[in-house]
Amino acid sequence: IRQHRAIDTFTDQHPVVRRTTARLRAAGYGKYAGVVADVFFDHFLARNFPEFSVEALAGFTRRVYELLASREAEFPASVRRFFPYLVQQDWLGHYAEMAGIEQALRGLSRRASPGSGMETAGEELRRNYAAYEADFRAFFPELRAFMRASLSA
Repeated sequence: IRQHRAIDTFTDQHPVVRRTTARLRAAGYGKYAGVVADVFFDHFLARNFPEFSVEALAGFTRRVYELLASREAEFPASVRRFFPYLVQQDWLGHYAEMAGIEQALRGLSRRASPGSGMETAGEELRRNYAAYEADFRAFFPELRAFMRASLSA
C-alpha cells in the first residue's frame, strides 16, 4: 500500500503527467482527467509490454489474477462481484487494445457522476494518440527509476 501511494504521489506531481491531465481537462474531462490519463498510460504499458518486461503480458496478467484471487476474501463485496468477470474477460490484457480501453472507459463512466464524458475518451485517445504515447514514453522511464530507487532505499 505504501508503495502504491508513493507511485500515486510521484505520478500526480510529475510535470509530464500534469501536461497530460491539462490536455485532458481542456478536452472536457474535468476532474476525471487523471483517471483518463491513468487508463491511457495503462494502455501504452500493456501495448508495449515487451519493451519493459522479459515476461509476456499474458503470463504477467495470469500471475496478477492468481495473486488477487488468493486475497479475494479481503475484497469489498462490490469488487468480489465483478472480480470473476475481470479475470474471465482478461481486462488487464485487453488494455493493450483500443476496444479494451474503450470498454474500461465506458465502465468507469457508468460509475462516475453524470456528465463525466469518460465514455468518449477513446475518441480523444485516437485523435491524439501520438501525443499521449509521447507523454507515456517520457514519463514511464522516470517512474521506473523512481521505483528502483525507492526499492533500494
